[in-house]
Amino acid sequence: METILQEFQQFLFELELTPTTLDKAQNFLQDVIPVYFQCGQKISKRALFACAVFISVQNIFNIFDSKQEGSNSQPEITVSQLLEKADVNIMDFFSVTCFLKKNYPLSDNVKQNLIALERKYLIVSALFDKFESMSTEIFYMDTTSPTPQNTEGNALLKKHKLLCWLLFLVAKAKVLWHRQELLATFNLLLCCIGEVVKVTPSFLLLPPFDSFVAKNESSLTILEVLSNHFRTKSEEVKAVYDGWLHVANELNVGNKLPEVQELQTIYSKLYAESGDIDESLFFSRDWHLLPSLSEQNLSPRKYPSTSVRRTLDTLEALNTILHSAPDDLTQSLKFCLQAFNLTLSIDFSRTNEACKMSAST
Repeated sequence: METILQEFQQFLFELELTPTTLDKAQNFLQDVIPVYFQCGQKISKRALFACAVFISVQNIFNIFDSKQEGSNSQPEITVSQLLEKADVNIMDFFSVTCFLKKNYPLSDNVKQNLIALERKYLIVSALFDKFESMSTEIFYMDTTSPTPQNTEGNALLKKHKLLCWLLFLVAKAKVLWHRQELLATFNLLLCCIGEVVKVTPSFLLLPPFDSFVAKNESSLTILEVLSNHFRTKSEEVKAVYDGWLHVANELNVGNKLPEVQELQTIYSKLYAESGDIDESLFFSRDWHLLPSLSEQNLSPRKYPSTSVRRTLDTLEALNTILHSAPDDLTQSLKFCLQAFNLTLSIDFSRTNEACKMSAST
């Protein structure tokens, strides 16, 4: 036990936290260590250190409380910073949070904060995965032999994809900070993608988006094309469009988007205020956030099958089936229904005759 406490003190020393946070973190870990040993030390020790600090910090500063307009306060350290300092993946961190929720008497406030963090991560990680998939259907990447032309085009394309993701993160933090809903967040992502598509050169876009951009169509038209292409109800997308317009006006988004550096600065401030995960790191595929990358050799690993990811996959599969299904019945289905109706008629006639005979006797 003393060895773990000494390691934890060294970990805390590297974080340079305030004395109040240090005391709370040390007291918390001392209480948890007996449970840690009783359960066979099945969780990552470094992840436990990070989680102990996180819980102590959010006990002092309620990370997920409703924001107060004009407030400049922010947590001492963020979850992403803790993951980096502890050198652990977020899946190990969540293993600890699940362990604590099950085996240690956390306060209701702490539990709610942990659940909010887990939910936020699940939604954003699933949407980044979806964003990567959608990008291959929107943007044209030249994979032929490198030339000055396609190298320049691919670099511009990468910049526009980063703009999409950063715009989305800024908009989400400003519009949906009080709501962690999968569909609303996905629809906001579509709004941001549409804005970037509008200012992307048509030769860097795939059909049908290239033709609409070449015609200089409006943002709403492009958004409707995106909604139809990805089988999303345009009415649901437009439900968050007003919120997006508020952010667009704040960023002076017109025919010219903000620079990447400007968006990164804005998002960095929002992320520091929230104190949780740096979602911009998804784009750089930081292994601390991506469960598909292992700690040692960055080898591919499958995403965990979360309820959010299963919902996305199921909805997409259902939409695909419904949109590809013909309006009229197929011949084989008509034949089956006719045979079924014939069988029903025969059975009904026989039953009716049997009833009459039974009644007469």
